[in-house]
Amino acid sequence: MFQHGGGATRWRTMAMVACVATLACGGDALASGGRFQVTARVVGPTPAFDALDAFPAPAGAMRLHRSRLSDSYFYPDIAERAARELATSLPARGYRLEHASPDGHRQHWRSARHRLVVSLDPVLGTRPATRIVVEADAAG
Repeated sequence: MFQHGGGATRWRTMAMVACVATLACGGDALASGGRFQVTARVVGPTPAFDALDAFPAPAGAMRLHRSRLSDSYFYPDIAERAARELATSLPARGYRLEHASPDGHRQHWRSARHRLVVSLDPVLGTRPATRIVVEADAAG
């Protein structure tokens, strides 16, 4: 399996590295002491179908799909126009913009009862189009 000369040397070198690594790790473990405890409460999003049902999709948008926490729409225009429409329709329904990406394609909205994350993704093709994804959950 090993060649005479170089093979045996490589085997000894690998064994020595493994021993040193084991001693180094064990030495650190013995040299330190203490206790570390982590407690986490993970709260999953609560579906907010009423917020999805009441979402003011831009005129001409067509719902493509609904999942447990989101809707997706096809909008036959540019993302910037969809963002402008949402900037007027969502505040009229009691939402305030918490954060938006510099290009306005990612928006976080909040009302007294719900949180919305709106993504406006341009669709490739010869005509301008946008995929709108709306995620909704109960405000916590």
